[in-house]
Amino acid sequence: MYTHTTDGYLIQKVQETGIQRERFEFVHRRVWEEHNGPVPEGKMVGFLDGDKDNCSIENLVLLDCAENLELTRRGLRFSNSPQALSDSIPLSPEAYG
Repeated sequence: MYTHTTDGYLIQKVQETGIQRERFEFVHRRVWEEHNGPVPEGKMVGFLDGDKDNCSIENLVLLDCAENLELTRRGLRFSNSPQALSDSIPLSPEAYG
């Protein structure tokens, strides 16, 4: 059974006991890890089209903290953004100067 977090991420219950973060997992992270292995420390999984419900592997991208910060500053990380991430800026820290 799927549900959403208060900030719109799709989660799925994986066990009945434990604290909340042990009982649920983020669907987009699980999909990424099924295809690519664990998310490295300091990295996060983002959505190319900004739609947090679109957890297909083709829509997921691995970002580091600098990339995430720049995308957030430009308003390109969320589903109400005027421009999809895939059409926006280069995903390279060097591009941010």
